[in-house]
Amino acid sequence: MGFSDSHSHILPGVDDGAKTIDEAITLLKQEKENGVTSVVLTPHFYPHLHNMDEHLEKCKASYESLKDAVKDMDLPKLYLGYEVQYFSGISHCTDLDKFCFENTNIILLELPFLSPLTQNMLDEIVKLDMDIGLSVIIAHIERYAGEKLFKKLLKIIKNGHAKAQISTDFIFDNSFVKPVNYLLKKDVVSFIASDAHNIETRPVCFNEAFSKLRVSFHSQLVKCIKNSQKLETTLKGNVDD
Repeated sequence: MGFSDSHSHILPGVDDGAKTIDEAITLLKQEKENGVTSVVLTPHFYPHLHNMDEHLEKCKASYESLKDAVKDMDLPKLYLGYEVQYFSGISHCTDLDKFCFENTNIILLELPFLSPLTQNMLDEIVKLDMDIGLSVIIAHIERYAGEKLFKKLLKIIKNGHAKAQISTDFIFDNSFVKPVNYLLKKDVVSFIASDAHNIETRPVCFNEAFSKLRVSFHSQLVKCIKNSQKLETTLKGNVDD
């Protein structure tokens, strides 16, 4: 049984991920070779750079073009989502449902890299769950391990207000290995995703990552794969009639 990749930049020509349909198809072939049976395409949405409506239109047009290009190929099923960067006041935004995984209430949230975690950010994550009813996945949470408020972020996750996702690209960057191991030992990770961007430097590498994790973190790995299988069922249940 396969599983769903919940974080990828395979949608061509819309962000720093795949540039062409041909590159996207090659990445989708890598997904299949890695046991993936469905892919959530999650292009970046940067509120300080993108006009919301224009970006949504651009991404949906690329999505339709990609689906048409692969319709006769034996490749993973595609679903559209977004990776939304946190912005102040996000918990009051009335259009966030437009960025959820296709026909779900699941949203992939990226926290800022150039500014530290703040209490207001953490409060708004809780509000996304409690006030708006969104199911929040924190993208590549291992990248924030050095933040002063990181343990408070983990507490929010342990309390069920958000889920944590780690990326398989830790196999290419030793700086992420220690936080990935820490998070898995704490058993706070719900999803392992590719965060694939391109063929050369940020490919799909589930097989290699799972091989590294299987011995020390077998039970956590099984849990994450099962969560990704449940996600696939949710996507299929909402979209495939």
